[in-house]
Amino acid sequence: MMMNSTLSYLFQSGLSLSVLYLVYWLFLKRETFFKLNRFYLLVLPLISFVIPLIKIKSPFKVTYPLENTGVSETLSQPIHAIQLADILLWIYLLGLGLFLVRFLIQSFHIFHIVRKNPVRKYAGHRIILVNRPISPFSFFHFIFIHRTSYSEYELQRIVEHELVHVRQNHSIDILLMECFVIIQWFNPFVWPYKRALKETHEYLADAGVIAQGCDRVEYQMLILKQFVGDKLFAFANSFHQSQIKRRITMMTKNKSKKMAQCKALLILPILSLLLLAFAQPRLIGKSDQKTGSPSLVVQTPQQEKVKSLTEGKSEQSQKELEKKKAYIKKVWEKLDQEIVKTKKVMADAESDEERIKLEEDMKKLKIKKEQLAYEMEALKEMAVKEGLVKSKISITKEKMAKEMTQLNKMSKKLQIEMKMIDEKIATTESMEMKKELKLKRKALEKETQALKQKMVQFYEFEKKKEDELKKKSETIEM
Repeated sequence: MMMNSTLSYLFQSGLSLSVLYLVYWLFLKRETFFKLNRFYLLVLPLISFVIPLIKIKSPFKVTYPLENTGVSETLSQPIHAIQLADILLWIYLLGLGLFLVRFLIQSFHIFHIVRKNPVRKYAGHRIILVNRPISPFSFFHFIFIHRTSYSEYELQRIVEHELVHVRQNHSIDILLMECFVIIQWFNPFVWPYKRALKETHEYLADAGVIAQGCDRVEYQMLILKQFVGDKLFAFANSFHQSQIKRRITMMTKNKSKKMAQCKALLILPILSLLLLAFAQPRLIGKSDQKTGSPSLVVQTPQQEKVKSLTEGKSEQSQKELEKKKAYIKKVWEKLDQEIVKTKKVMADAESDEERIKLEEDMKKLKIKKEQLAYEMEALKEMAVKEGLVKSKISITKEKMAKEMTQLNKMSKKLQIEMKMIDEKIATTESMEMKKELKLKRKALEKETQALKQKMVQFYEFEKKKEDELKKKSETIEM
């Protein structure tokens, strides 16, 4: 079950990301709101992780409880399904491990270059002068450039471009996206999604350089010059990462109208649809107060007896205990009053005979008080026992309810599987296949009989436990 839920979560989060990326590709990709697009692309992975965790009841999907045929969760799971889940999970973990190793190797290469090449400081940042020809790129506060490939003017523009990446912390975006790629490596949409984020970074850097007064045409020629180069690192901000044609188009394109930002709100109905798609079906069974429809869930005799024992005799015995406590308190107060009066009379007594008689009366009153104290302790002990019985009855009731829910689910799975086998037998022409299907059906029938027997044993065990609780309850009342 845990493996199936893990695979289901990965599938739902991957599907959520794919749908949300399509919204970006259709409506936002061509707009010039680069900061908004960057925020949108960074938030979508987080949303896709959260959506499968939000469980709501579907207003459309319903399920009906079936008859209790006694089935355990482990036996009802087909063996081949468990094996398939294991295989898929191991394949996923293998891919996750490979992409994690790839990420660590690329990180090591960057730090290796930092250590092996000379460093120059510029505007509070470090420029790494790489010995071999590479395309310029940045990683956090490091800017990597091949010094001899460019003129002073070109070098200045390239540094300005990379400084935009550094100041806007694009490297953090890339690292977050790499982590998401490692988790969602199997999703075909995660790769164009990653490229879209890098392209947005380049659009932001280009806009930042032009805003500083750089000539647009000269800068475009510099971009064309960088088209051929060595793309060293997939998760660094490279000067020519995105396609040249789109970058030049974005630089010459008129700014989008502010109303176009409203397209981002299309994510709201998409999120609602995803939540409904992953919603849990409603269980139809208990009577609806508005419609007055009859209940499909039938209580067993054991459940009805436990209910009567809990709600009937327990409440009655509780009321009797409260009455006895109130009566003892009243008698106790009267005894206290009589003791006070006797003490006053003893103080005024003149003869020894009268004083001796009063002392005997005082002893009798104290004995009665001790008896009342004993009765009060007995009532408290009885209340504790009553509470324990109630607790055990409640636990038994909850256990039966949980077991019945599981049995209904497993019964439904068995019936669906047998129905599918019957359909395959009816449509299959191969005699060998029919024989195999019939053998599977016989195995399911045997499994069903064994599960019914288990259900009977469960009822007998709970009935025995119920009778013991009933006897305890009667003993307490006595």
